[in-house]
Amino acid sequence: MTAAALDPESSSDDADLESIYGKLIESQWPRLMALCLVNNRSVQEAEDIVQEAFVNLYLRHQRHGPVKAPTPYLRAIVTNLLKRGHRRELPTQDAGASEVSRLPGESELEGQTLIRAALDQLPRRSRTVFTLDLEGYTTREIVCLLDMKPSTVRSHLRHARNALAAWWDKQGKEFR
Repeated sequence: MTAAALDPESSSDDADLESIYGKLIESQWPRLMALCLVNNRSVQEAEDIVQEAFVNLYLRHQRHGPVKAPTPYLRAIVTNLLKRGHRRELPTQDAGASEVSRLPGESELEGQTLIRAALDQLPRRSRTVFTLDLEGYTTREIVCLLDMKPSTVRSHLRHARNALAAWWDKQGKEFR
């Protein structure tokens, strides 16, 4: 997604801008969610963080014009929110049962534990490459960061995916 694509003067109407943001959300939402989940966040908290990042991008665009590189900008916002510890909203004393039920339950905590266990079974280098891929880094960026050949990065990704698929099958869970 380019800055020109997010430039309101280059698009003819609000529908174009909405379409562009829709495509950006569609392409980046799963990667940003994965980044949050890998960092031991609940699904609900991950959704809040990712949504806050997109709101931040939108507000930034409204105030200062288009962001030149929206994908790295979103990744940086999510990373900063993860580092500073996204605030959890706890129910107040007068909260009803429906609000209390929104707190992370055993199933979400179990899911986080399973994800962490699955990643921990990978060799260190494969886990690093796989995590960077989940965070949205391209193969070329991973090559530069880890000083590897592109074929080595692709090999680590393939082996990591195969190992994780086998691990999830063994656990009786569906691998996506």
